[in-house]
Parts: sequence; structure tokens; C-alpha cells
Amino acid sequence: MTDDNTPIALLHRAVAAEFGIVIAAGTDHAARRLRRRIYNARRAADADEQLLGLSVLIRPGGEVWIVKRGRISRQPAPDYPSRPIAADEMPSRIQARGNARLGLLFIP
Repeated sequence: MTDDNTPIALLHRAVAAEFGIVIAAGTDHAARRLRRRIYNARRAADADEQLLGLSVLIRPGGEVWIVKRGRISRQPAPDYPSRPIAADEMPSRIQARGNARLGLLFIP
């Protein structure tokens, strides 16, 4: 890598960009390796608060995206209708499932 493409330089370029940057790493393996190097560089530069607001994403085709978390649009959570359960709706018996089932307990 040249000095302009060191992991810390890539992080600073992403901070300077409006939304972030895209890096063509070539393969998915190279993209995962680059992401690991970028996170290690960010951890080593823990004094820089701006770098903590970046996320490193791997996209199909070996692309690595370094994006600003605050600029990622989030969809609002759906508003599911709900109501309280009435006493007459409660079942008379609730079977335990999973690890709490009596058949799975060892009782000597």
C-alpha cells in the first residue's frame, strides 16, 4: 500500500467525505482482510473521536465501504398493534419448552 492507502489514511478520507468512501478490494477474502486492518488501525488511534463514528461494511464483489453512522438512513420500526391480555384469555396450562422441559431435566 502507498501512504495514501494505509488503513488510517482511508479512515481519514472517509471522515472528510460527505457519506464515506468505497474501496475496491478485489475479492471477498481481501475485503475481510482489509476490514480487519482498518478496525485495528482505528483501535490503535483511539484518541481520535471522529473515527469512532465510522462503520466498515463489506459489500458483494469485494467492496469495502467506510461510512459515517450518522449519515445512514434508518427505517422507522413498524408500529405493531397491541392490547393487554384479559384474564379469560389466559390458557389454563402453559407447557414449558426448550431447556426448561421436565423431560430434559436430570432428576435422580
